[in-house]
Amino acid sequence: MKKFQDTDGKNPILNHTERRDDKMTDKICEEILNMEKKLLQSAVRSNPEELSKILSDDFTEFCSSGKIYKYRRGDTFSHPDSPEINYKISDFNLKKLSIDTYLAFYTIELSTHNSLWSKKSNRSSIWHESPKEGLKLVFHQGTSAQF
Repeated sequence: MKKFQDTDGKNPILNHTERRDDKMTDKICEEILNMEKKLLQSAVRSNPEELSKILSDDFTEFCSSGKIYKYRRGDTFSHPDSPEINYKISDFNLKKLSIDTYLAFYTIELSTHNSLWSKKSNRSSIWHESPKEGLKLVFHQGTSAQF
């Protein structure tokens, strides 16, 4: 298991269990973590073009509310003026499921800048890599967790 440092250099959050081609897996692990972080930014969540670069056309999410969401091109997840959300990702892990498919799983704590609300969840995402489109998110699930 290999640990990486988050952007602030203090929190080891990134792990993977690939034995072959560690440099490639390191690169993919960091790329997937960065795309997971992008999906938390209001500028990306409110921009259909940016979302389509990350989400597969057949993306599905099992929401913590129990709803099942199926992506359609042009969908957005927030208004452009939505406030940014503070987040802390911990225990980010990546498992290679097949030659071109990866499972990312991690814990995240979310809150607003003014701390009016906060929540913690365990998340899992399945990413597929193709020569034509690169890495795309095909499935995501968030499950509420206790602080």
